[in-house]
Amino acid sequence: MFRRLLIITFCLVIFVKYTLATSTIILKTTTVIDNSNSNVSPGDTLFLESGIRSFLLIKNYHGTEQNPIVIINQTNQVEINTTHFYGIKFDLCSHIKLSGKGNAGIQYGIYISEVTHEYGTGISVDNLSTDIEIEYVEISNIPIGGIYVKTEPRCDLASTRENFTLYNFVMHDCYLHDIGDEGMYIGS
Repeated sequence: MFRRLLIITFCLVIFVKYTLATSTIILKTTTVIDNSNSNVSPGDTLFLESGIRSFLLIKNYHGTEQNPIVIINQTNQVEINTTHFYGIKFDLCSHIKLSGKGNAGIQYGIYISEVTHEYGTGISVDNLSTDIEIEYVEISNIPIGGIYVKTEPRCDLASTRENFTLYNFVMHDCYLHDIGDEGMYIGS
């Protein structure tokens, strides 16, 4: 009896998890997505519309360790080519997975092809962001840094060691090349 109840409970949890999760398409004309203006929940998926786009600011998104928010290319490659000072930026985010694996036939489904601003970076993980995973992303033609992962000091002391620690930055299966100074700058 207990075993049957355990199996039924497990199946119900899986069903509810995948039934309640939602997906949203982020149009290629969108440059800022701010979860303080929407209702994206842990476990939800944001699909980046395929094609060429400018920069993308991702702000106030919070998944959980068990249910991260996934941001992934919709079907074909997403290319970011911008004059802005970053390609993609995470601001006040936690438990996010950025993936270019939306199409198994494309090795790097997210391609930051160029950031032309003289102080430009490909991806910036900052302003108290933590627990970020990046996979299957190609970054090239960047004047300064491919990926910056750090929170700058703030006057409100929110970023001091007693108040904030960046945890679990994971990057794998990415290709960074033709970068002016630093491929990766991780930590302050």
